[in-house]
Amino acid sequence: MTEIIQLQLLNGKIINVTVKRKKIRNIYLKILPDTSVEVSASLRTDFNEISKFLAGHKKWIEKTILKFKDNDTIADNICHGGVAAILGTKYIVFVYKSNVDKVINDGFTICIYSKKYQDNDYIKKQYEKYFYETALKYFEIILDKYYPEIQKYNIIKPVLKAKVLKSKWGSCVPKDKKITLNLLLYKTRPECIEYVVLHELTHLLFIGHSKQFYDFIQKIMPNYKVIEKMLDYEYSNILLNN
Repeated sequence: MTEIIQLQLLNGKIINVTVKRKKIRNIYLKILPDTSVEVSASLRTDFNEISKFLAGHKKWIEKTILKFKDNDTIADNICHGGVAAILGTKYIVFVYKSNVDKVINDGFTICIYSKKYQDNDYIKKQYEKYFYETALKYFEIILDKYYPEIQKYNIIKPVLKAKVLKSKWGSCVPKDKKITLNLLLYKTRPECIEYVVLHELTHLLFIGHSKQFYDFIQKIMPNYKVIEKMLDYEYSNILLNN
């Protein structure tokens, strides 16, 4: 169930806030990559209560929207109050002092708990380790989703690796049964990752980009051309600037 609340910000601008009802206890506020605003609340939370919650967060909403507009698609800023992108969503980063190093993405913010919370280099390395591990785990899930489409042709499941690539989203070495995905692909939307994984898997069946190659992809992912354009235009800076 989705509702809309109109909210006038401190600068006078009126924005639409999407309210999503979920089986949760608290109210959660989220700014999406396009700077649209979304609130999640329980089915029982009164509409006026949500409006009061938003009114109390006007300053934060304005500040966060401006921060997102000042950051491009790939510009992660790993520090307290910075911005980081995962799966097509930008998150505000919070850094806290802790006896144990850990990173938590609660779906609304990225919280970095660190023994050396004032050491920027240490925090960045901590986040990079988290980013790599979670990205690889996610890539494996997507590989498992699409591998059955290839497995029926008696193709052995490929080894999957992830690293930063300079000029492409992924690569496949059919003779070695190995697929490498660009680690920064984890910053793009889920559908982009699914397309790249399917694309590289298809190379285990077809060498090169023949009509057969794309016909095979289209049967499984009819909208693949839309996703290709998304990668070419919305996320092209990732490849140009890494």
